[in-house]
Amino acid sequence: WDVETEECVLTLEGHKDKVVCVCFSPDGREVASGSDDATVRLWDVETGASVRWLHDDDDDVTDDDDDDVTDDDDDDVPGQEIGLCFSPDGKQVATCN
Repeated sequence: WDVETEECVLTLEGHKDKVVCVCFSPDGREVASGSDDATVRLWDVETGASVRWLHDDDDDVTDDDDDDVTDDDDDDVPGQEIGLCFSPDGKQVATCN
């Protein structure tokens, strides 16, 4: 949303369930979103593209082409991300559910 005009600037689509938390990266170039689908997605603010997503499964990371970057054993833990934040340097995202 544009705060001054109160208009929607961009709609981010990709989660399979409702989004329950969002946070801008320290440099403002990415937004992280946590969802009831047990994933966290990282979005490019300029394009709205989903650049990475994290499963609620310890170490599964997926790139923007939905190709697994690490092994995926399909043991996703059901959960609801209820909070997230970037580390001050923007290199890590902490979540809680």
